Amino acid sequence: MAKSGQLVAVLSLCLLAAVVNAQENTAPPPPGIGNQICTFYTQGGTLLLDGPKVFELMLIEFGRAIQTLTPMVTQQWMDEVDDDHDKRLNMAECAKLVQRVSDSIQRPPPQ
Repeated sequence: MAKSGQLVAVLSLCLLAAVVNAQENTAPPPPGIGNQICTFYTQGGTLLLDGPKVFELMLIEFGRAIQTLTPMVTQQWMDEVDDDHDKRLNMAECAKLVQRVSDSIQRPPPQ
């Protein structure tokens, strides 16, 4: 009986090690569209984006998909994600905004 208990314990440890190893070897999820777009516009996170620059970003990236896009609407969106309230978006705030806008747009399925 003791040998079967040891065998179960050893098999359990092997299974646990296999599961942990499989989790470590999985590739990280690809960065969201917000990170991809904002990396470009903030030059890798080194620039802060003010209202006119965020409006330009939205116009270029989503202009045709957002019929109500105006500088005032863009400023409202900025206010919602501007965590440090400096009226400029850093990389993380920009990515959050772009991801929200991207998720809210109804896009046709790829063909």
